Amino acid sequence: MSSSSQSSHSSYYDSSASSATSSHHCGETHATSILDGHVPPKVPLTVFDAALLDAGTEGLKAFTDKVSERYTTVARDLVDSTDVTFDIMRLLNGISQLYQEHYGLASPQRVEFIEHSHTPLIHHPRKSTVMRPSLIAVSSRVAQSYLSCRRDGEAPDITAVAWHHVLAAVYIDSGTEDCHLADRCASFLGALNQARPDMSGSLALTTTRGACSIFWSDATDIYSSHPAAWTENATLASIARFVHRLHTPLAVDSTVHLQDPAHVEAAPTYLSAADASPNPLHGKEPVWLVQDDRGVEYRISAVLDVGKPWTHRNWVAATTQRRAVGAKEFTDCTRMVIKDCWSTMSREDIAESAILEHIHADGEFPGVCRVLSSFRVPGSDGTGYLESVYLPDVQGDRLAGRRKHRLLLDGTGKDLYACASVADFLMVMYDAIDVLRQLHERRGILHRDISIRNILLAPDNAGRQSDAKAIQDVLAYKYPSVQAGQGPRCVLIDFDNAFWKDKMSESSLQTAVGTPAFVARSVSHEFLLENQLPPRPILKLGGSAKECYLYAYGEERYNALSSLHDHREMLSGEAPEERRLHAPRHDVESCFFVILHFFITALPAGADPSDDQNVSSGKVVCNKLESARMGDIGDLRFSLFNISARSWTSCLHPSLHGFGRLLASLAGVVQPLYELCEEELPPYHLHEAVQRVLLAEMCRVLDAKEDVALDTHRRRAVDSVYDGSPLWLLPDGNPAPDRSSRKRRALSLIRSGSGPRRRLS
Repeated sequence: MSSSSQSSHSSYYDSSASSATSSHHCGETHATSILDGHVPPKVPLTVFDAALLDAGTEGLKAFTDKVSERYTTVARDLVDSTDVTFDIMRLLNGISQLYQEHYGLASPQRVEFIEHSHTPLIHHPRKSTVMRPSLIAVSSRVAQSYLSCRRDGEAPDITAVAWHHVLAAVYIDSGTEDCHLADRCASFLGALNQARPDMSGSLALTTTRGACSIFWSDATDIYSSHPAAWTENATLASIARFVHRLHTPLAVDSTVHLQDPAHVEAAPTYLSAADASPNPLHGKEPVWLVQDDRGVEYRISAVLDVGKPWTHRNWVAATTQRRAVGAKEFTDCTRMVIKDCWSTMSREDIAESAILEHIHADGEFPGVCRVLSSFRVPGSDGTGYLESVYLPDVQGDRLAGRRKHRLLLDGTGKDLYACASVADFLMVMYDAIDVLRQLHERRGILHRDISIRNILLAPDNAGRQSDAKAIQDVLAYKYPSVQAGQGPRCVLIDFDNAFWKDKMSESSLQTAVGTPAFVARSVSHEFLLENQLPPRPILKLGGSAKECYLYAYGEERYNALSSLHDHREMLSGEAPEERRLHAPRHDVESCFFVILHFFITALPAGADPSDDQNVSSGKVVCNKLESARMGDIGDLRFSLFNISARSWTSCLHPSLHGFGRLLASLAGVVQPLYELCEEELPPYHLHEAVQRVLLAEMCRVLDAKEDVALDTHRRRAVDSVYDGSPLWLLPDGNPAPDRSSRKRRALSLIRSGSGPRRRLS
């Protein structure tokens, strides 16, 4: 199974849109398969029953006997069905009705199967899906709401069921010999795992007239039972247990649940007028309630990210309201981010939660997201912890189990596009590079996934003191308007891919991980490149920039670091084995790609997007960045290092022409593959080289009063997959206006615009 993971290129604080799924057509599905070449392990039906369907429960046997007695003939007659979808729906609903009678359930508790092939399911956190399963299983209450709307001929947008109501799906081959029936079912289950944070795993069924298979999907993997003929008695018994499992889920997260729709009118102001209207139950948007380890409940204002199925499967959401234990009403609170992840049990000691706790072990580490709470999610029965299902006959040592963890993080950081001006943005990037150095130097942490979503603008009132010099401390010597002592202007987030020295094997640094559009070229190509371009000398500062530098760091450091690149001899061929490692300089190269992406997509304040005569050139650059794939021999980002300062101006918005020289200077510094230097350089040489270029530019802008104010809500129409999303929140918790200057382009759930983010597990 691939170790890659879909990041959606979103952070804890923002999200890119995405579309869902594989096509319904055999010829198209192969090209967009969520399985990515992975074949779900097939499990004998007896093993599937025992591990997943509660087959060992004595009380269930009487029910399965009743099902066999009543429906054996119906099941066997499916082979001659002229309407297999209708007949299977009738069979499943009959079994569900019998289950209700057998266990004395109230009608709203019964599970019903309804046809849903006419329109896609709605309100997936990826925002756009095309999945139309033949049948879906929902509660009777939801089914009646849906069927009533269809009978009454309501508008199409409310005759679709929302994802968070779905318990399972049934994919039916009614005679078209769908060669990717299992693939479509797997795609559905992966999406359902993303849409239901309250369920640790999900079931589905694929069936033909002659046989059926049951599927289970959780964070570890997706499994399929061997096909079982409808003519076999054991098959019907398994289907009965399948229906039982929908009424009594195998494992649920009791700390996450939906707010009762009857109380949605009390929800916070992020709900639009349309959302607050009395829409039918089945079509309402979800309002999730999540608890922390003390029982405090948080109302989710936006789901920001959902990870790729069968990995960490991160579910990330924002909240601005909380309810204390025993309280009836929610109250406003400082914005927080809740991140749920399924960590591999054998690697919990190096999971993101452990890394963040290590970073902040001696007190708050300025410039890194602050952890408010971190804990393992308890099991649904109140004992132990919530874990993935383990199938010993299938997994063995091949797949390790996973356990659910929850992080509550300070959510006051802002999207990079909240930077009010170019100078403001350059300050953030200067500090981000410095925080990366400190993390490695003081904590042994290498981030390894720097992207446009994982560097944030620190809130104005952060006031986080640091032993190191932040950019405002450096500039304050010459510029009274810049206040010193405010701490870093950045906040780094998302340490899922981070390397922890002395806790992780150095061999893991040879693995290519990160977000392809921003990952360093050497890392992406597994350190096998042979470019021998020598490094440029470290920039010799002058004027205000040198005065600020000398005041902050002293002349001794200035002279020592100025000579870092004096030795310019390069090795021939590939880097030696011991240098084929993800190093601190590679995160700085990622920062360069972030800077480049920001300038290409930034829109000056008050600018009319239609007056942007350079937009076509900007699209070309944006596409070269975002089309990158790990190991792609045709990596178009290499060509970006050959653009002259004059040519850069033709790619930027006209109001940003003055920054073409900056991009060319940065490209010149970052371009060499420094692991090929004959004399190995210190680990932070590129930090110094890039920061000097940024410092010189900031001083130039401040001296000449040429700073450019930026539009914090819109971006250039360059077709970036990172265009603004309505999920991005302003500090008051309300949605920002759409920042995109065009309609957001939906990303594929399977293949995002800049490729999947690679993970270690």
